[in-house]
Amino acid sequence: MNFLRCSQTVQMNQLDHLIVFLTGPDDIESLFPESGDLILDPGTRHVGQGTRNRRVIFDDCYVELVWVDSPVEARASGLHFEDRCMGAACPFGVVFRGRDPDVPGFVQYTVPDGPTLKIMDDPCSPFVAVYGVDHLDGKKRMRRKDHQGYLNSAHMAHAVISVARFPPDIGVSRVAFVNGSPGLSLTLAGLPGSLRLARGDGPPVNWRRW
Repeated sequence: MNFLRCSQTVQMNQLDHLIVFLTGPDDIESLFPESGDLILDPGTRHVGQGTRNRRVIFDDCYVELVWVDSPVEARASGLHFEDRCMGAACPFGVVFRGRDPDVPGFVQYTVPDGPTLKIMDDPCSPFVAVYGVDHLDGKKRMRRKDHQGYLNSAHMAHAVISVARFPPDIGVSRVAFVNGSPGLSLTLAGLPGSLRLARGDGPPVNWRRW
């Protein structure tokens, strides 16, 4: 039986972004056709990590679509991103801002040319990364220069991620987990219905949206 786990934490950590690991850029066309109802930015390459991305940016968080474009770099990073992209590990990630979690299993990781985070990279669970901060700004908005022109008018109200194994109960605002086959359901204020993404079981790996 499936069951939902929502954190009972009073002071919730603040969602920064969700990650969906894809097999490659061709997956994007079936999930987000050019004539679709959401805007995607052109993305960037993560030098030293072997990945590329594109993002669906909302006012205070975003969904990052990630795939491996350099297997050699991806393997050297020590992360399980190649496995996540190719269907051998959980294809989702959650990145949040808050206090460093007092939970076993988190390790320090420095993004190439970027910040140092605490991460948990259990292949059976979503990838989890934490920007450690002592104070959460509830009015934080995604207003970086590279977001200009790609901000969606919809607001992400809630996300439910279907996984085989839950991550630690770290309590991230607007995110809940349910047991089941890999899937992501986003409730978007400002658009009718929900955005749902699911990955097919077994090879070949394929993504679909409905």
